[in-house]
Amino acid sequence: MRKIIFIIITLLLTSCSINNVEVSKELEEIKIERWILMSNNEGLVNENIELKKEVVRLQEEVVELNVSTKLITNKIQENNNQDNDYIFKKTSECNEICSRIYRKEVASMWSSRVFNPQYAYNKDLNSCFYSGWNISDSYVMKAIVNCQTNEEVLSYYLIDWEPFTSYCDTCPSSNEEYEKQLKEYMGTK
Repeated sequence: MRKIIFIIITLLLTSCSINNVEVSKELEEIKIERWILMSNNEGLVNENIELKKEVVRLQEEVVELNVSTKLITNKIQENNNQDNDYIFKKTSECNEICSRIYRKEVASMWSSRVFNPQYAYNKDLNSCFYSGWNISDSYVMKAIVNCQTNEEVLSYYLIDWEPFTSYCDTCPSSNEEYEKQLKEYMGTK
């Protein structure tokens, strides 16, 4: 009987030792899985930290871009204001110069009637112009004059109410053509 008890105890101890080895192996596997999870988690934490740093960097760039955009917008507005002031000044000067030339022309005419003088500063051409009509009994003349050079830059003639183009090579042959060029010179395209 002792032998049987010894065998049973040996079997139990062997079984326990086998179970301990299995438990020990399971614990080791759990430790390894835990280490892997911690490593992955640490990687995720590091990745999350890097992403947060990138978000902060991008937010700083957005702030810089907003500041730059505001500065550019202010500069554009300042330039527009200066440009508007310059155009207003040039327009005022043009009105004064052109009205002087116009008054001299009217004073030199005998029996003509002059209508509708218009003065303008053309920003694109950086020039002053006036336009007007000169009507007598036998003809109508529309003209545009560069006030800085006192040069007639465009004329349109009607003699006996028919367009007359032989006076100049560049004279428009119709009122519509004259009006189109008038808008270009006067800066009202």
